[in-house]
Amino acid sequence: MKKSILLTLSLLITILLSACSPATPASTTNSAPTQSEISQTSTSSEIQCSDTKTAIAQRGAILIDVREPYEYTEAHLESAILIPLNTLSVESLQSHGIQKDDEIITQCRSGNRSLQAQKLLTNLGYTNVKSLSGGITICMAL
Repeated sequence: MKKSILLTLSLLITILLSACSPATPASTTNSAPTQSEISQTSTSSEIQCSDTKTAIAQRGAILIDVREPYEYTEAHLESAILIPLNTLSVESLQSHGIQKDDEIITQCRSGNRSLQAQKLLTNLGYTNVKSLSGGITICMAL
């Protein structure tokens, strides 16, 4: 009986310790991002709609829409490139000619997915990425 309890406790401790192990670093393959890659801690950087329009017009910033194709079809900002969040990778960006030092602004409907995309891209080594604060719903209202 004591051996059974001891074995159960050992197994439980092993499971708990393995669940607390650090996440693996973000991959540079063309596979879709994992949840751990998206949620890794990185410095959050957001940009307002008016500043986004200026960045695109004056500095050639690249606007990436990370929503699904049906959402993009319904409405999107001019010059936005559609790369859904679940397909966002180094390869998907390179296929559009986007380099790691380009100024990139991610956007979605409300700002949640674009912030996840901003964190993912930062983790993948992109150095100048911002997320559109409030998403497309804010910009369309202006």
